Amino acid sequence: MDNTRFIENETFHQSVLIQEQDDQLQSLYGTARNIHDIATTMRDEIEDQNMLLDEFGEHTDRTSSRLEYAMKKVKYIIKANEESKSNFCIGILIVVLIILLILVIAI
Repeated sequence: MDNTRFIENETFHQSVLIQEQDDQLQSLYGTARNIHDIATTMRDEIEDQNMLLDEFGEHTDRTSSRLEYAMKKVKYIIKANEESKSNFCIGILIVVLIILLILVIAI
């Protein structure tokens, strides 16, 4: 009888340990499942952010090209204005020179 009681006691004790391990494994599974769900959500968010960054990069490239084109136009206009200002100054200096020559000859 002592042997039977010992075996029953050990069997009960092992059943309790197995139940505790099952509970711990179930808890561990729940934690792993939560981590998986979080990782999946993070992956989806990163994919969305990458898509937005790609669109932003394309938009930035288009804007940069437009800005380069506008800068070329501005440089052309500035250069054209500088040339016309130079020509205007030369014209005024010629008129002043002619007036001075006329004054020198007249005196």
